[in-house]
Amino acid sequence: MDCGSAEETAGGREVKPRGCIEAVFLGKARHVSVRIFIETDMANQTVTRAAESDLEPDRVYTVLAEASNIPKWAPVFADAIERIDDVNHRVTKNEATFGMQVLSHPSAGTVDYIRDMPNGKRGGAYLRVTPRPLGGCSITMTVPIGPNTNESEVAKVLEQELADLMQLARR
Repeated sequence: MDCGSAEETAGGREVKPRGCIEAVFLGKARHVSVRIFIETDMANQTVTRAAESDLEPDRVYTVLAEASNIPKWAPVFADAIERIDDVNHRVTKNEATFGMQVLSHPSAGTVDYIRDMPNGKRGGAYLRVTPRPLGGCSITMTVPIGPNTNESEVAKVLEQELADLMQLARR
């Protein structure tokens, strides 16, 4: 098996390696090839996407840290946001409401939108803005895959949200 191919398991299911390290060592009379495959049958629970911008990190971070901006760049998540206090907010989506905490750390460039999930766990969107070496920034977003969606649908929405976030930060 090479690093890019799939392997059929004993159960007849095809599994693609999650990670692969392949190293070839050449010597006078030896050729040693080492391959390490890490595979899992656990389904992805989150989707992560990143985008780069010529905007400075502080500008993008400011948009993310202000919860009232969320409906402008993430309308799939929220129609309206009501601030309760510095951390707690009430989100309205399709006439339903739920609580959300906005946990921001300016020095780390992180903003987390955390809520109680239907399964009794807490989770949400995790965002990070990092500076690029020659100016501008990179924005990374990780969000959960909901029970009624799939990875590709969530990825498409997330990519649009990143584009809309950049547009909003340019204003």
